[in-house]
Amino acid sequence: MISEPLKEIRSLNRFKWVPLHIRTPFPPKPADNRMAIFWLARKGDAIWFVNESDEMLDYIKVYTGGYITLGEHLVGGVATVSGKDRIFKRVLIGEAIQIDEFDGNLDSDYCLSVRVELSSPSYPKLILQTDTTKGGVPETVLLWNTGESGKRIGYKIGGCNLKSP
Repeated sequence: MISEPLKEIRSLNRFKWVPLHIRTPFPPKPADNRMAIFWLARKGDAIWFVNESDEMLDYIKVYTGGYITLGEHLVGGVATVSGKDRIFKRVLIGEAIQIDEFDGNLDSDYCLSVRVELSSPSYPKLILQTDTTKGGVPETVLLWNTGESGKRIGYKIGGCNLKSP
C-alpha cells in the first residue's frame, strides 16, 4: 500500500482488453469472445480501473482494504491511506484511472480487495468487489459485456444485497 495519497492520474486508451486465448495462445485455451467493460489492470506496481463500456461514467468511488498477515497469523486490518473512498467524476469511454499502488516486496503480507461503486445511464448504482488477494489485486475483470460479473467478483445493483460468486 502506498504511504501517501495518490495524485489523480488518468489515461485515455492506455489499456485495451485482449481475450486470454489471444494473448496467451499456448497452451491452447477455448475461445472466450466476451469483452471486459469494467476491469482492473496492473502496470508495474500501479492498479488501474478501466472503463471500456460505451458510456461515460458519472463517477466511480473506490475503496481498497483488507488485512495484514504475518506467516499464518492475522495482524490487523488495513485501508487506503486516507481511510476513505476515493471519488473520480466523469470517467470517459476508454479511460483508465490509477486507483492504487502496491509494492510487491513491501506489501506481500497484505491481503487486499478493491470495491468500486459506479454510476452511468445503464448502471445508476453498481458496486463491484474483488476477492481478497495476498500481495495486491491482480488484473481482474469486474463486468463482462454479457452482463456477467468477473470470476470471484461480488456485486450489488441499486439497493440489492452484495451477491457473492
